[in-house]
Amino acid sequence: MWNNPADAIASVANYFIKHHWLKGGDVAFPVT
Repeated sequence: MWNNPADAIASVANYFIKHHWLKGGDVAFPVT
């Protein structure tokens, strides 16, 4: 993964999918 950018991108995408991230969803939010 460290020497292959395509593999790194696929790994991040897989992480998002497994954690139910929604396309167009919030990536940050204010804390109180």
